[in-house]
Amino acid sequence: MAAIRHQCELEEWMHTTFRALAALCADWTGQPGCRPEIHEARQYVEQHMHRLVRLEEVAENLHLNPSYFSRLFKRETGETFIEYATRTKMQRAREWITSGHGTVEEVSRMLGYQYKSYFLKLYKLYTGHTPVKSKGEKL
Repeated sequence: MAAIRHQCELEEWMHTTFRALAALCADWTGQPGCRPEIHEARQYVEQHMHRLVRLEEVAENLHLNPSYFSRLFKRETGETFIEYATRTKMQRAREWITSGHGTVEEVSRMLGYQYKSYFLKLYKLYTGHTPVKSKGEKL
């Protein structure tokens, strides 16, 4: 920094430094610009994919107020926690159904859905088609 003599050199140094810091943060959290709480919440969803995961449960696990966690998650990710958890489950469902990992009913149960009809409704909403059309599809 001592070699900087002009404002443009200082600006270039700052941009380079901040890009490097952003890269380090992305490596640390696994998501660009992602706060540790959000990263942990995402991991929690992944680890508990087999059942219903409630926002209050994740907030408690993170030692955060549920209302605060809800706003933080939305602000940081652009989607609500429930939207994220459902989208993640539907992505996993699509992977499993496409690869023949199980029947629709089995996949539904493995992802913690009590009612197959509700699972089918969500699947179609998130993928744009029914699970039958996903079988044998290349991702």
